[in-house]
Amino acid sequence: MYLILLIPIVGPLWTLIECGFIDGTQGHNGYGPSPKGIGGGGEDQADVFA
Repeated sequence: MYLILLIPIVGPLWTLIECGFIDGTQGHNGYGPSPKGIGGGGEDQADVFA
């Protein structure tokens, strides 16, 4: 019974971790290179934001 009360706490916490702290697809993907400059793309930061 008490475990069901944790759902409103665990759900937003899980979403925050997934969307805010975990890196996405490494390298090139459907949205272009990583803006962080990681993932083996080798892009210069000026190229990423140009």
